[in-house]
Amino acid sequence: MQNEAKFIHGLWLLPEMNHRKLSNLLEAFGTFEQAWKRYGDQRNLDKEMEWLWNNDIFLIDRSSKEYPMLLMQIPYPPWMLYRKGSSLLCLEKMLAIVGTRKATENGLELAHDWSKSFADAGGTVVSGLAFGVDAAAHRGAIKSTIAVLPGGLMSIAPRSHIGLAKQILANGGALISEYPPEKDCRKHHFLERNRIISGLCKATLVIEASEKSGALMTAHYALEQNREVWAVPGNPGKIQSKGCNSLIKVGAGLIDQGEDLLELYGLKGKIFELKQNQQSIMREIEKYPHSIEELMEKLDQNIVYELPTLETLGLIRLNNQFKYEKVI
Repeated sequence: MQNEAKFIHGLWLLPEMNHRKLSNLLEAFGTFEQAWKRYGDQRNLDKEMEWLWNNDIFLIDRSSKEYPMLLMQIPYPPWMLYRKGSSLLCLEKMLAIVGTRKATENGLELAHDWSKSFADAGGTVVSGLAFGVDAAAHRGAIKSTIAVLPGGLMSIAPRSHIGLAKQILANGGALISEYPPEKDCRKHHFLERNRIISGLCKATLVIEASEKSGALMTAHYALEQNREVWAVPGNPGKIQSKGCNSLIKVGAGLIDQGEDLLELYGLKGKIFELKQNQQSIMREIEKYPHSIEELMEKLDQNIVYELPTLETLGLIRLNNQFKYEKVI
């Protein structure tokens, strides 16, 4: 398998190529290089590799030291990953956080705040860059997160999350995909992508999911891969809670406070259970520094009484322009 990445990439570019066909070609020819010599087209693979390099795209095949050991252990691991951003060797203690695209406000807050605390304590949050819980998890863990894409790295889906993808890269995270960079997302890619999300991680946490949510498929893959599955219980009357409650009924671990995530991963840190108005202040200050007057105008006159508490917790500070900023 040494130095096979170039040939795997070339084969992936052929029409209608998929994981099963790649496996069949390897079985038939012994190496992907020999398969390329038999079935490859006229394209120049050295120029293809130069194009990838110029676009900061790296190839991680199964022979690479960067190929995650946990991912190698799953049924049908990807033959190769395409990566933009930080090396996967730099992103440790991975936790998958997934959920519905149509999350409640509470679900979005949990995904954001728990992901932030997990990343702050030294963990890495893995998700799928989708609307709802996925996006909230990435934003919370923006300094240490991996987005696994259902299409190529140059074909971000949904398109409205191109900005979020850029933020992930700018803050030291990574984007990865099983598919060639310009491959458009197809319906069946979502399930194939979900097995990678769970396969990278020791555990998968589901925050809100309907009974037909794709997040439940990620949980299913996690169980198939002999990984832990956790779920956040919810109001039985809410459609967003039915999937999580069902998972708990059949044996998934129940998570109702963020500290549990740190304990289960052996991470040190303190998750601050902030009041709603304190969370509102933090969300504003995380965007950019605010003066007291700006915060009072945006939020509420009474927020002035919460600022000393947030300072004492070490979450914010007053800068030399007399504006409150987030403590990094």
